[in-house]
Formats: sequence, structure tokens, C-alpha cells
Amino acid sequence: MSKIRNCKGYEHFYDPATNTGSIESKLKTMRYKLPIQEKAYKKRGPKRKSSGDSSSSMESDCTVDLRDNEGMQPIKEKIVWLQQIAPSPENIPLIHSAMDATFDYRRLDIQQDHPSISDILHKYPRFIDVGQGELILKEYYRLKPHANMLKDVGPKVLPPILKYAVEEKGFSDQYADENLAAIMALQIVLAPLNCKTEGKAIIEFLGAGNNIAEYAQNKSKELSQPFLVAVGRKYDPDQFVLILDHTPVPVGCDILLAFEKLFASFWVFNVHYYPKLTTFYNFFEVNCLDMKAKGAVHSLSAVM
Repeated sequence: MSKIRNCKGYEHFYDPATNTGSIESKLKTMRYKLPIQEKAYKKRGPKRKSSGDSSSSMESDCTVDLRDNEGMQPIKEKIVWLQQIAPSPENIPLIHSAMDATFDYRRLDIQQDHPSISDILHKYPRFIDVGQGELILKEYYRLKPHANMLKDVGPKVLPPILKYAVEEKGFSDQYADENLAAIMALQIVLAPLNCKTEGKAIIEFLGAGNNIAEYAQNKSKELSQPFLVAVGRKYDPDQFVLILDHTPVPVGCDILLAFEKLFASFWVFNVHYYPKLTTFYNFFEVNCLDMKAKGAVHSLSAVM
């Protein structure tokens, strides 16, 4: 009997083209059953609508059936194509189209199988190298179609934060970009965060000339949730890089766009914030997603 074309003979154990097989199935089951404290980072639970969230949950509206192997074949072929294609100006529109076509499958797959960020990036590597993280932001806006863009709300809500931090909290760091200064000041205003002593980062600073890929590979195990690295001079960085597990994703030199991609990554990759940073991110949930203000964010609104 002749071999099936392109078949290696071990696909029933693991097929790299479709990320399926008995071994992969067992690994997914093991990852799913791990106690939360043993996981590399916490995943979001099932999404529920709240009274403060005006956006709809796209994940609950998916109509694909992952068990329908025949019906899923065209989608799986697009996923394999996305894994194999190298981005170029000519095929960027095709990549966007393929990501759109696989959106429902991807969201249901993430919701049901709880893959790690690294697993998702392995399956959809174009999140990494297309348009400085633009596919992450695009996915986020499909999940949250009514979200307010940070570039629109930031100039309204961040200057009062910086002013309050300077006048009431003694914040004196002189960042060249006032938006970056305000984001750093917010960590002080919404104390107690104590981010550095807890090893839980929002923005880390790295001097120019450092190897970002090496830094991402060797970063502290405590830095397991998504965070930004500001590259260059501390108070006037040249660019920002989003760190997803051990993968660096360049996200440009505009702090508002870079930070929005960081914020979006928690929703796109279905990951919880660090508990110590929940209040900090709630500020952006309130202003970008019209969600309910909690605790210190509610109190801050009253004095601003």
C-alpha cells in the first residue's frame, strides 16, 4: 500500500500542520486540569456580561462546531496557510482576510481548550509580525466592537491623572511624553500596587542596544503576564515592545497605541490581570470599555 502524499506516518500521534493528534490531545487535557497556581499565568474564566460592560461577547456568539472535521477543513487549511506565509506588502490583505475567516474558530478554540499564549502564537504566528501588533488590536475590536479607542479617550482622561499625581502624590519623574508620564503616575495614584517589589510589570525599561529577544527568553518567571518594554532612554524611549510569554512583539513608538495593544492582549489571549494590577487596569476598562468603576478607581473619579 502506498503512503498518503505528504504523510509522515506519525500524524495520529502529532500532526504539526493541524496541531492535532493523541499526544497533543493529552497535553491539552493536562494543561486544562492543572491547578490554577501551577499554571504559567491565569486564564480568564467564562465570559459573562456585566451591567457595566456595554460590549457583546463574541466568544459566546460563535457558531462553528469544532467536532465537525469535514466542515472545519477549509478553516484548518487557512490556518496552515497563515502559519506558512511570510508577511509582505502584497499578501497583507490576504492575511487579514484569513484571520477574519478563522476568527470564530479561533475564539471558540481559545474558550474551550484554554491554550497558553505561546500555543496561540504558534498556531497564529501572524499576530507577532504583521503591522506592529495590529492584528492583536483588530481582534480586540472584533471582541469589543463598542470599545473606545485609547488615542481618543487618553488625551481627555490622562492629563488630569498626571496633574493629580504631581500635586497630591508628589510625582516628579520628567518623562518627555506626557501620556507615558500619566500612565506611570497612575501606578502611584492607584496604590497600593507595589508593582516592582511584587515583580509584576506594566512597563519595564531597557536601554538601547540590548537584545530584546534574549531578554524575553530570560525574563523573570514572575513576569508571566503580558507587559511592555520601553527601549531606549528611560524618560524618552525610542520604541515599545509587547512581551507575550517569551515572544517580543514590536508595537511602535506611540505609547497610547502600544499600551492599547498591551490592554487588548489580555482579552485577545484570554488572560487575567495580576491581582495587584486589577485596579490599574480597571481604570482603562472604565474609560475604554464603559465597564463599572471599582474601589479605588471609583474613589479617584470622585476627586478628579
